[in-house]
Amino acid sequence: MGSRLRSKIVFAQHNLATDGSFNEFHLVVVRHALAKYNRVLVYHAHQVVYESLVRLGFLALGAKESLRFTPHQKAYDVVPQTLDFYRRIR
Repeated sequence: MGSRLRSKIVFAQHNLATDGSFNEFHLVVVRHALAKYNRVLVYHAHQVVYESLVRLGFLALGAKESLRFTPHQKAYDVVPQTLDFYRRIR
């Protein structure tokens, strides 16, 4: 990976249950966290991620996580040929 690209990548831990929006990102990866939350925390976490993604940004979820039945379900499209990658459209 080129140093120019590497300098633009940020790896960070974020507490989706207690922290607010954390920037405007093009990709957010949430793996194996939401399945442990109750409905209220899942809604909060999805709000934080939604506010943190740029329009047309990507969200990657774990296999047991979903946007189904959340207020943000219609704000994303499923990326074709994937089961757990979504693209923010609104």
